[in-house]
Amino acid sequence: RLSSGVFSLDAMLGGGLPGATMTMLVGPSGAGKTTLGLQFLSKSSPEEPGLLMGCYESPERLCLKAAGMGIDLAAAERRGDVELLWYPMGNHILDGLAHRLLEAVRRRKVRRLVIDGISGFQQVALEPERMVRFWSALSNELRALGVTTLHTMELQELAGIDITILVSG
Repeated sequence: RLSSGVFSLDAMLGGGLPGATMTMLVGPSGAGKTTLGLQFLSKSSPEEPGLLMGCYESPERLCLKAAGMGIDLAAAERRGDVELLWYPMGNHILDGLAHRLLEAVRRRKVRRLVIDGISGFQQVALEPERMVRFWSALSNELRALGVTTLHTMELQELAGIDITILVSG
């Protein structure tokens, strides 16, 4: 098990997140999804290298946010414990994003991964109906590599009759 970076959550989970699993953090903007991801990355080390791939917040902004939480993410990045990949929305290709992600995971032997905003992947999908198969394949590959992943997904409404999650893994 890997620590989530939050003692009380680790206690509820029986010692942390099970290794080589994927956990989806779902909620509206401002709910704390990225904050929990930063907590998870704060436990990165040479033995458990971390990686954050995001499409919305720049590395500078993430370091400022982490600093406000008492986490020196910039120092962790300088030490090589964490790598921050930022792909602002634009003319990316879905498979290209996945290839760059997997290349970084393999190169660094990443054990802690945060994908901050899977909607970034959805937005570049030329064939949206392919997303379920794509996400399943990516999830399987990450699990096979021994990566414990947190990924975030924004949910527009917290309450309502229907909640639809478009991506599974």
